[in-house]
Amino acid sequence: MRIGFVGAGRMAQAIAKGFTSRGIIKSRNIWASDRAEKTLERISTELRINVTHDNREVVEHSDILVLSVKPQVMDTVLAELSDLTDPSKLVVSVAAGVTLDHLQSRLLPDSRVIRLMPNTPILANAGASVYCVGKAAKPEDGPLIEALFKSVGTCDYLPENLMDAATGLSGSGPAFIFEAIDAMTSAGVQMGLPLHAMRVGFIGAGRMAQAIAKGFTSKGVVKATDIWASAITKKTLTKVSTELGINVSQSNREVVEHSDILVLSVKPQVMDSVLAEMSDLVDPFKLVVSVAAGVTLDHLQSRLLPDSRVIRLMPNTPILVNAGASVYCVGRAAKPEDGPLIEALFKSVGTCDYLPENLMDAATGLSGSGPAFILEAIDAMTNAGVNLGLPHNQIDPSVAEKLSNVRVGFVGAGRMAQAIVKGFTNDGIVKAQNIWASARTKATLNKVSAELGINVSQSNREVAEHSDILVLSVKPQVMDSVLAELSDLTDPSKLVVSVAAGVTLDHLQSRLLPDSRVIRLMPNTPILANAGASVYCVGKAAKPEDGPLIEALFKSVGTCDYLPENLMDAATGLSGSGPAFILEAIDAMTNAGVHQGLPRPLAMRLATQTVYGTSRLVLESGRHPAELRDAITSPGGTTITGLSELEARGFRTALWQAVNAAANRSAELGAKKPAQ
Repeated sequence: MRIGFVGAGRMAQAIAKGFTSRGIIKSRNIWASDRAEKTLERISTELRINVTHDNREVVEHSDILVLSVKPQVMDTVLAELSDLTDPSKLVVSVAAGVTLDHLQSRLLPDSRVIRLMPNTPILANAGASVYCVGKAAKPEDGPLIEALFKSVGTCDYLPENLMDAATGLSGSGPAFIFEAIDAMTSAGVQMGLPLHAMRVGFIGAGRMAQAIAKGFTSKGVVKATDIWASAITKKTLTKVSTELGINVSQSNREVVEHSDILVLSVKPQVMDSVLAEMSDLVDPFKLVVSVAAGVTLDHLQSRLLPDSRVIRLMPNTPILVNAGASVYCVGRAAKPEDGPLIEALFKSVGTCDYLPENLMDAATGLSGSGPAFILEAIDAMTNAGVNLGLPHNQIDPSVAEKLSNVRVGFVGAGRMAQAIVKGFTNDGIVKAQNIWASARTKATLNKVSAELGINVSQSNREVAEHSDILVLSVKPQVMDSVLAELSDLTDPSKLVVSVAAGVTLDHLQSRLLPDSRVIRLMPNTPILANAGASVYCVGKAAKPEDGPLIEALFKSVGTCDYLPENLMDAATGLSGSGPAFILEAIDAMTNAGVHQGLPRPLAMRLATQTVYGTSRLVLESGRHPAELRDAITSPGGTTITGLSELEARGFRTALWQAVNAAANRSAELGAKKPAQ
């Protein structure tokens, strides 16, 4: 039995694959024609069937001729082939809506004709096909077609007057079921369920794609087995497969076929060739997400099928550390649930917000180029700190001592003290029952006791008596009265830690017992969010293990590094005053976004997330800010344009001088000369 296909699209390919994989027809007995050379080359390689551009050649090599063309070109095909379709051949049309009478009228009068209507699941060998037979068909023609098409699903006879009913049921039915699955999936996602059944494909497996895939899998949003990625080089694919455990291929089309959501993660200059390669595969059942900068929805839509569901998404570099700030806009054929679905996915790697497309350029200027601006700020502030004498990198000493039974007391229970306590207890470093705090007002103590579960007292001395480590968390102007009250209790068995700005070790030591163990520690405001940058110096009577002990404690609320006291003013200028400089930057970037048309809440979220994500990128990569900045700055692009403006406005110099000025002021307040 020889079978020919006029038209070698996806439907024909699926049917031919079903026939050969089930051993019903040998591949050498199948012929197919198509206009596109690329299509013929591919199916010849993949299916090993015979191919040609000539429809008549296919007819001549066929006993059963399957007309798998669109209805609008059917008459042209029939006119070309009518003289070849004698009664020795069985003609099967799978073109929707083309009746037996219409087919018969354009072929030889005694042509054997069958009209067959498969449905989309035939692409997965699970079709539901129905057929009707023409008046010249032989009795055995119907059973023969049934036997063939049952290799790719079910196949049943119907009188032609019921074909429209079947079209409404099994023909359109898959779309109804897809809609139901999609709606139920989106509802589940909004309630917090993971997207385990969703298949995601990446065309392009660079750093951005790898970071996104890693975020999806690490957060349990999509299983690694449900992710595919393509790349040009085998080296990249091997790395991605090994590190992420996802499926890989050098064939973009294979990735498309295994995807429900297709992420186009390629450079803008190669986007058109990628779209041309896969446009015939991107039907309305797939959601296409482009992360290529500057490629508009209209451009994407114009190169895909008219009803393709398209979303344009712009992530930023901090997505590499799961702290991206992404924005997206939706194409005209996208479903209402497509946007929320993409939001749910990309919130696993940072933030994700909807924007109308006319504001995408504004977001590019803010969150897209913003990481480079923040890296510039970090670099300038780092260099200012180094110029003031701070070491470029700090090495954490090892800590061997267990802290679980250490008793910690806080004299002063304000926001700073509460934040530190919360960090200690949340990380399980110190038990709540081993912490005491004092304050002047009962309202503060009741709040702290209720929220943190620690011991409270209005007596500073009671707190000192219950402490191994005593944290003096009071304002500098009341420090002397607190020291006078407690000095007789601060024997060498206790470690005293002052977090009061500008109060020196000598000052503390002079008001306590001579052999008191004292540490001066300077946290900064972000300690309130467990993200502080603390530095400390140790008094002359401190034990060798006191410094590492304090580091271990305060690393539960951020970073903590040792400094000699003569550099504390430099650290004050950098990390102490630094949060205000960064807040100024966030405010300026937010206002610029608002000026460009972004809603203020979104502009602030993008600016804030950009700063947060960029900072994480520096901390987690261990790379110099200048190196990271250069890596994300394209020649002639938006980021270098913005950086040039910062340079023209003296951005680096301004930050450098701000750190210097703050350090000098800290020295003045402490009545000592700053390091230069």
